[in-house]
Amino acid sequence: MTQLSSLKKIAQTPLNKKSDNKLQSLWQLIEKHQKRNASFTKKLATNYQQFEEVVLPYEQMQIRWLSSKVEHLATFLPRKSLSENERVELIDWISEELGYLQDHPFNSPEESEALNKRVKAQLMMSQEQQLDKMSSAEVELMKASLNAEFEIDFDLSDEQLKALILDPQKIYEYLDAHEASEEAEEIDEFEEDDETPFDDHFFDDFYQRFHQSDEEDKAEEQLKHSELDKLFKGS
Repeated sequence: MTQLSSLKKIAQTPLNKKSDNKLQSLWQLIEKHQKRNASFTKKLATNYQQFEEVVLPYEQMQIRWLSSKVEHLATFLPRKSLSENERVELIDWISEELGYLQDHPFNSPEESEALNKRVKAQLMMSQEQQLDKMSSAEVELMKASLNAEFEIDFDLSDEQLKALILDPQKIYEYLDAHEASEEAEEIDEFEEDDETPFDDHFFDDFYQRFHQSDEEDKAEEQLKHSELDKLFKGS
């Protein structure tokens, strides 16, 4: 037994040393990665600090310059001297610059929204001028286009139609109101149709038939009783 125990100890000793060495190697590897990550984090913070000090002021300067440029270009939208093609090109140019500013990571959403509102005001002024110059034939053509697009009849005056064109949101409000009106009419028609089959004549006829059937049942029942009375009396 003593020799067997000694052999077991000898066999187990190298295995324990192997496990200890492997665990120690893993811990060393973890410590190595931790130090490397700490170094990367420090370098990242240093680089970002340098970016804020050196590059960020130029980025913000570019944002301010582009915003001023867009706002200046928007003032040309209401100009009567512009042809329609020139106005379209100008709108495309402004839209491209606005899209760049909106996606810019260092431009604040508040500044972007404020600039959009200022540009929209100039665009609305330009559209009002264009609509004022529209002839009755052009207005009717626009109305026909809307009727075909949404498959309904826009029963509006010229001024109301121009207001819809200026503010597309009003088109959807008109469509919602039109749909609600149609649904109300369908409900009224359904209720009228629902009442038609069940008029007074129908109920009178139904009552007459029911009453006649009930009277016939009573007469038959009385006949049975009289026949039973005769049978008992005969007996």
